[in-house]
Amino acid sequence: MQIIMSANAQNNAGEGLTSRPLSIQPSANQDALDLVKMVDDLLDDISTRFTATSTELFSKMDEMARRLDHLESSILARDSQDDANRTPKK
Repeated sequence: MQIIMSANAQNNAGEGLTSRPLSIQPSANQDALDLVKMVDDLLDDISTRFTATSTELFSKMDEMARRLDHLESSILARDSQDDANRTPKK
């Protein structure tokens, strides 16, 4: 019995190419699961960063509002004091 190899098979055999055993080759299903896990991890990381940034931004806005309120009350107090000083004395 004689085995006839195609030209491609002969070239591949001559180049020393070997195929991995089936048990070592990753399945398409495992690749899909790995991709889903990677995307989930990425989305979790983005969500965590967004939450941290939002919290920091709201904190800074609250501080800015407090400072503006303090500035406004200082200006109003100064204006009322100036008005009292300008009132003619009898």
